[in-house]
Amino acid sequence: MQELVRFGVSMEADLRDRFDRYTETKGFANRSEAMRRLVQDALRENVERTPDGQVAGTVTLVYTAGKRLPSVPTAEYPSLEILSNLQVHVSDTTLMKIIVVRGRYRDVSAWSEQLLGVRGMQGRFTVAALDDTVRTEV
Repeated sequence: MQELVRFGVSMEADLRDRFDRYTETKGFANRSEAMRRLVQDALRENVERTPDGQVAGTVTLVYTAGKRLPSVPTAEYPSLEILSNLQVHVSDTTLMKIIVVRGRYRDVSAWSEQLLGVRGMQGRFTVAALDDTVRTEV
């Protein structure tokens, strides 16, 4: 574990009170833990928007049973890796497919957008920067 460094933060009393309520509601032991989490999340979000940032994520698709999923070749996205694939019947007429992916943000997001853009397809692309990317790029 890296050495912890202390520093001061100045803010309006109202903002501090709201932050204290957030800290308590989310179950953080103290302000430092809450602040650390918020900073890490902000840095990850920044890296996610960096086209060459390394990310891992999921593509969740919800669609009608019997609908044929389009084939979206991965060859156009050189860094894209499909790590896992799960499909379940969530009702008699509805399927959910969850695909775990890894690669550069530009490749992973472009491939995901192609799947999510299919007519009749509902879903979401969720992504997080990989920890070593956050340390080296930010």
